[in-house]
Amino acid sequence: MTGRDRPLARPTNPRGRLPIAPGGARGMNPPGKMIAAGAHTRVRVLELVELAKPRLTSLVLFTTLSGFYLGCPGPVPLVPLFHTLVGAGLLAAGAGAFNMIAERRRDALMSRTRDRLLASGRLPPGRAGWIAAILSSAGLAQLFLL
Repeated sequence: MTGRDRPLARPTNPRGRLPIAPGGARGMNPPGKMIAAGAHTRVRVLELVELAKPRLTSLVLFTTLSGFYLGCPGPVPLVPLFHTLVGAGLLAAGAGAFNMIAERRRDALMSRTRDRLLASGRLPPGRAGWIAAILSSAGLAQLFLL
């Protein structure tokens, strides 16, 4: 294992305080500032979008749209198409979030993926699990109520 592939160490001090995620955007503490371990920090919207893997979700939506179009014998019904895309998008986002939870330890080992939301520790796995469950449940509900 080379130096680039080793996981980043999360330094702690004797009082159990951890540094927060790098980047320190508005509403977050600046990089290097210490916060109490377990303290509730606000999750930014962009981090939630990152959890949903938008590039992969957009590919799922494109193939769903293509299949829906090719499967329609006449004009495309827009209301069912809309509900199908919303349901498929929510399910794909939930699946991406569950995948990020499952792969967080491996992601922490690779230099290409160590800055991901869960691998870097910016979002706890429990909170990500709830978000993934809500996204997936909403997608299933949308498709079943179609």
